[in-house]
Amino acid sequence: MKWTNRGHELDHLAEKFVSVNKIYFWRTGKRAEECVNLLHWMKLDKDFEICFVDEDPEKQRAGFLGGTVISPEEFFARYNEKCIVVSTKREISDQLRERGIPYHDFRNLQSRRNTFVQWFICIYMLYKYDSLVSHSMEYNVTRKCNLNCQGCLNFNHYIRDPQDETIEAFKTHLATVFRRYDKLFTFHLSGGEPFLNKALPEMLHHITAEYCDKIYTKYIYTNGTVLANETLLEALKEGDFWVMIDDYRDTVPMARERIPQLIEKLEQYGIRYQLNKYDQWCDIAFKRVDFSDWSEEKMIDHRDRCNTYLQQMIDGKIYSCCYEHYAMVAGLVDHADHIDIMTTPKVEILEYRLGYTEKGYLDMCRFCHGLEDSAPLAPAVQIPKPNYR
Repeated sequence: MKWTNRGHELDHLAEKFVSVNKIYFWRTGKRAEECVNLLHWMKLDKDFEICFVDEDPEKQRAGFLGGTVISPEEFFARYNEKCIVVSTKREISDQLRERGIPYHDFRNLQSRRNTFVQWFICIYMLYKYDSLVSHSMEYNVTRKCNLNCQGCLNFNHYIRDPQDETIEAFKTHLATVFRRYDKLFTFHLSGGEPFLNKALPEMLHHITAEYCDKIYTKYIYTNGTVLANETLLEALKEGDFWVMIDDYRDTVPMARERIPQLIEKLEQYGIRYQLNKYDQWCDIAFKRVDFSDWSEEKMIDHRDRCNTYLQQMIDGKIYSCCYEHYAMVAGLVDHADHIDIMTTPKVEILEYRLGYTEKGYLDMCRFCHGLEDSAPLAPAVQIPKPNYR
């Protein structure tokens, strides 16, 4: 999206959102409970009347989380513009779309401009309370990785001398972030392979000690082939971090032995984890495509269909595309589009995080398929490491 009224791009949505006095969560269950817990954590549960919609008569009689559960028919009779609807399942979204009823999706989905946290909570908090909230934030604790995957979107294959982030740099980063942001919905630690950084336990302790009340959910991603030692396990447990394990056992033989061992340790310590199994990766064909003859309008559409939230924040800057930043770190591009976190007004930071930029696209977009138009790629296929000598 191209900035045409910088600092006021969200005013029309904000006017509607600030007037909302009721939220309907469609379908009771775990996701609806997560939404309510989030509102409570952000102290927003008093701002809205909360109601649930479910077709199950038994749930309508029993209620949910102390709230009222109504039938879809009753909802359609009640619906008005002073409320919003939050869909917790894909099939519900289809029902609402067929009836022309706008809705928000609880999931953070790329290219979607109706997610509950990113497109409602973040806008509502800024315009109602002058509070800047981030729907998602990532920090790469290391560029080192023990794998060498074909199609790695971090472009680790091209980094000649990968380094760990230091604890000092990490502390400086978080201090800068929280000078501007009041709360983070999710904070992701990634790599490279994060478990390779020996300073990781100290980083986790620092988050827990200084910022636990400002971050709703904390994740750390791993390929599951580096076992966590006792110090790291204790830090993960203390800070209630989720461990997200990328399951590459089909293509990485070492993972077949290590992932079960890691899971055993996580369960022993009571650490929450999730196995992520991928049928395919995305091949963005960077520098194997050339859209240099495309019009400005076509480039803006290309960027809009790719994503609006996969960004990177580091060194006091927010980069519009994390992959453009990764490419810059790997020496594949000279520049990555960014704004300065300390000098940019808060409303413009939010606009930028929601996908607005000066041109409406990035320089890298002319040589990148983007995520929406990417070709499928087999996950984590190992290739020889380059010899730079």
